[in-house]
Amino acid sequence: MTGHRPRGELVEETFTPEQLRRLDDLAPTRREIDRLVNEAYEEATERMVGHRQNPPRVTFDDLTADFTSDQWAELERLVNELLDEKGVHELAAAADMEIPPFERPNTWTDDAPFTLVAYTEGIREGWPESDIERWIVCGLPRDFNVLNAAQQRAALTERVPLTNTKWDALLAAMVEHVAWLHGHERPAWVDEPERFLETTWVLSPIPSGRMESLMYAPAAFLRHGAIPDPRDLDSRGGERYEWTP
Repeated sequence: MTGHRPRGELVEETFTPEQLRRLDDLAPTRREIDRLVNEAYEEATERMVGHRQNPPRVTFDDLTADFTSDQWAELERLVNELLDEKGVHELAAAADMEIPPFERPNTWTDDAPFTLVAYTEGIREGWPESDIERWIVCGLPRDFNVLNAAQQRAALTERVPLTNTKWDALLAAMVEHVAWLHGHERPAWVDEPERFLETTWVLSPIPSGRMESLMYAPAAFLRHGAIPDPRDLDSRGGERYEWTP
């Protein structure tokens, strides 16, 4: 293979029985963290819009559809405040886990249509790695999911230029994954040699998160050698089931 190959950690890790037991032991804590995070989002949104979600049932996307940048900033502040009040940060730290980051939706218009090239913007501009990761792992599948089938096929034909960074592999893996998820052929450009890592890169720095990533990541990520936390792949991006138990 040719091209830039970033350093990473080899996936020659084998899990001891103790590590696997710890992963099982942490599952209830992880579910509790997810529950509290969702609860914080609901409570923060209700404070801002002034009513509860039921009845009738109103989705988070419905409630925040017309939010301005200032409103999103205020919602983020409220969510973080509630996470502190609920002790979520302490719970996650004690269990050596990460809290899913606050995410704002992306808006595509006729004047600024969906394009896969947009997901290299943060790489070219030198964004923090956490923002680039969230943009690709969370933003791309959710934006792709709202397109109709014809728009999805058209978007997949657009070859994304190489950035000569490790992100080329992650972006190719995500595009391959969403193509599979929505019943499309993977585009030929994702098979370019430069979009595969010789040394596998597991994005999570947390031991339990690394184990879950290696055990449960979808095939496209394993193939390209860039492996995100499977918990970041959810129904908002078109996933049909949870990748982790």
